[in-house]
Amino acid sequence: MDQNKSTADSLNIFSYDDYRNFLADFYSQKKAQQPQQFSFRVMSTKAGFKTPSFIPYVIQGKRNLTLESIEKIAGLVPLKGRPLEYFKTLVMFNQAKSNEDRNRHYDTMKEFKEYVQMRLLTNDQCTYMLKWYYPVVREMVRWPSFRPEPQWVASKIKPRIFVEQAKEALDVLQSLQMISVNPDGSWKQAFPKVGSPDQGVGREVLSFYDKAILLGRDSLKLPASERNISSMIMSLSPASFELIRYRINEFQKELNGIISQEVTPEHMRAQQIPEDIINQKEFFDVSEVGLLNIQFFKVAKAKGYYE
Repeated sequence: MDQNKSTADSLNIFSYDDYRNFLADFYSQKKAQQPQQFSFRVMSTKAGFKTPSFIPYVIQGKRNLTLESIEKIAGLVPLKGRPLEYFKTLVMFNQAKSNEDRNRHYDTMKEFKEYVQMRLLTNDQCTYMLKWYYPVVREMVRWPSFRPEPQWVASKIKPRIFVEQAKEALDVLQSLQMISVNPDGSWKQAFPKVGSPDQGVGREVLSFYDKAILLGRDSLKLPASERNISSMIMSLSPASFELIRYRINEFQKELNGIISQEVTPEHMRAQQIPEDIINQKEFFDVSEVGLLNIQFFKVAKAKGYYE
């Protein structure tokens, strides 16, 4: 058996978020198989690099891969087909110089079904945040009219998703045990709330935030009755900034309370909502999913950002 092929098969490239770690593991496995014969010099030479230290420098982050060197590495491992395409995308993701490029390549990584499947095997709850429509489908489960059928699910979501994406979302939610199936075949949420912390979040959550903000921008095209968008610019002290941050967190807790209870006409009247709105047909049925974005950040400081 070709030892390179054996090593490549045992190291699943789709389980990696950093190609340098993949190369380090590849080297370690080859070294373990051939302790006397294999070295970085041998590895570099077999790949076709003139400099013996090129690969260790890449692993240490001192050098980057080019399109030409990616092909050389792929020939050594070897990587072909979808694993090669993923490896190329992973290199571009790791070497991206801007957040925009990094997010673009990360979006491409997430479209590899093998990437999602590997994270499901480890029951990685962050997989839930990989695609913006996963949480949407999970919230749709609360509808009394919900049907766990990909075509039906896809027809209810805007922006439009494909039937294959709806099926993927249903499969992911089941694999992560975020839903459970009742004896009659209907679905329900396994636990009512899923949130993410404001600090220390992983790239999956940051990617979700990025997509949610883009969806918020696109919502400007929606009718005014289907959105509520506002913006304020204010001069304030650091103390005021922290107080507002605290109040935003409290507001989110209040919102959780609202959606956790049944809203009645009395609740609406207490807020002076007009009767013609309250009396709309099926107005109090749980039949919609909303996306709430809250962004509050500094855009100027007396101490300056560039001094």
